[in-house]
Amino acid sequence: MKKIKFWHVLIALVAIVLIIAVIGYFQITKSTTVVAFLNVEEGNVQVNHGKGWIDAVDEMELGLKDRIKTLEDGYASVVLFESTIISLDPGTEILIENLEKAHQKIKQEAGSTWNKFTGLAGVEGLSIETPTTVATVRGTSFGVDMKSVVVGEGEVEVDFEGEKFMVQADEKVEIEEVMEAGKLRRRAVKKALTQADRERVLKKMKRAINVMKKLRKLEIKKKEFIARRLQKKYDISDRQVDEYLEKADKGEYDLEEVERKSPVKMESVSKIRRVTEKIVEENKAIERLLKKRAAKVPLEDKTEQRLLPEKPPEPAREDISPVQAPEKTTVERR
Repeated sequence: MKKIKFWHVLIALVAIVLIIAVIGYFQITKSTTVVAFLNVEEGNVQVNHGKGWIDAVDEMELGLKDRIKTLEDGYASVVLFESTIISLDPGTEILIENLEKAHQKIKQEAGSTWNKFTGLAGVEGLSIETPTTVATVRGTSFGVDMKSVVVGEGEVEVDFEGEKFMVQADEKVEIEEVMEAGKLRRRAVKKALTQADRERVLKKMKRAINVMKKLRKLEIKKKEFIARRLQKKYDISDRQVDEYLEKADKGEYDLEEVERKSPVKMESVSKIRRVTEKIVEENKAIERLLKKRAAKVPLEDKTEQRLLPEKPPEPAREDISPVQAPEKTTVERR
């Protein structure tokens, strides 16, 4: 009888050890994803969880129906599923309307945002709704304020009072108010970006890169103990790590090959690789935009004017080679 009890105890102990080992393995190799958190970049930022406004704290977690606002000196970014980045300019207020992983929805009630949709973590879409428009994307970066949508990369579907149309990279939609027959009417007009627009887009893209770098640091922080052990084992300093990452951000490494040769196989390594790939893509998008800025496309300013109804088109000059203007899209509401 005692012998049977001994084996029962031994089997139980072995089972416990195995369970602990499995749990430990998953804790080491798996990486949890934060559904929503706030990255406070600068100045005063506040959050309302439903019980009134409180001062925000960097990296604080957010939830469904939370409101976030930046004051006159505040800059912050809301990060959803460590994938979608909504960057708030000063004087901006948003509401997290939907937190489904497949498609998130944000209500923008005031101010201006720049939105970077990376498609990481299985997220498929994002919608930003203002009182006048709904902008929906599946892989792009774009800006939204109360009267316009500006597209930096990819394409955005804009819904203006039930009418939908696509806005491509280097284009924007503006909501205009005009007087016709003594009545004030609104209409959505698609236009080419001006050089001033492109300068603003460049700044927004660089800001998005900084947030993605923060995401990468947070992922490393999740496995900081392992990272420190590896640094010590291979005699790599923090400065060298920063230098390697800087080169990786410029596309100087084959990131898939780096992951294959990694001495540790864990989900965090894959997530760091994917975030770095998005940083590389954003840097390439910035390079393309810089080339457009340097080219100074002829007739760009005249194209902008031709899309506005109150100014007649100027006659083409013979000494300038013609450039095809983007198709004008106007939707009027009476």
